[in-house]
Amino acid sequence: MKTNLLFITLLLPAMLLSNSADDVFHKGNYLTAKKEALASGKHQLVEFVAEWCLPCKHMDETTFANDRVKKYLSDNYVSVKVDIDQFDGFALKEQYEVRYLPTIVILDPEGELVSKIENALGPVELLDKLKSISDARESFDVNETDQNDRQFESDENDTPDSPGHPDNKVSKSSYYTLQFGVFSQHQNARKLSDSLTNFLPSTPGIRSALRNGKTLFIVEYGPFKRMENAEKLRIELKKDGFNSIIKDIE
Repeated sequence: MKTNLLFITLLLPAMLLSNSADDVFHKGNYLTAKKEALASGKHQLVEFVAEWCLPCKHMDETTFANDRVKKYLSDNYVSVKVDIDQFDGFALKEQYEVRYLPTIVILDPEGELVSKIENALGPVELLDKLKSISDARESFDVNETDQNDRQFESDENDTPDSPGHPDNKVSKSSYYTLQFGVFSQHQNARKLSDSLTNFLPSTPGIRSALRNGKTLFIVEYGPFKRMENAEKLRIELKKDGFNSIIKDIE
């Protein structure tokens, strides 16, 4: 009897630890989580895992068991696990080109890819990453300020075909910009801008706009004379996990 009690006493903490991340994740599957995200207007966090993935289990026991992470995910995300060894999971693995485990895919409420994380993260690292993404949830459809308020930051080495070059600053004819996110705080817009700088020849601009009396900060890159140039860059950046839309500016 004493032996059994000792065994249960030793086993109980391990059981609690292994289940400590359970309440973070959606109880259904990817599709039901997607519907919930769309209905709630929240981003979706999809973690690709497998039974044999030790780093996945470690994240469950540490990162996703962290109270701050759990609260942040509960407030801002619909989170779901996808087992790549299951039939549906394998199809999603192919769709999102998952090469490593764990991989975390961040989707916007409409299901568009926002970011992809291909390594295990600790609580602080994951929170920093999510906070740099989730504030962009606000709609792209904003009341823009006067065109004179538009500011673009560019390198001195911009070529005539590069966004930001003076020859591309067309004042009266149409031109195009890539718009990446709308933020309520300038520091979050700056984080995204800094991240994009590693993938662009010059620094994206941050423009302020008013919506319902509230100042918003918009991360954008351009201008482009030709839409095909904007579209080509949009597609390339999407491969790196950065979503954007093309805005036609008169």
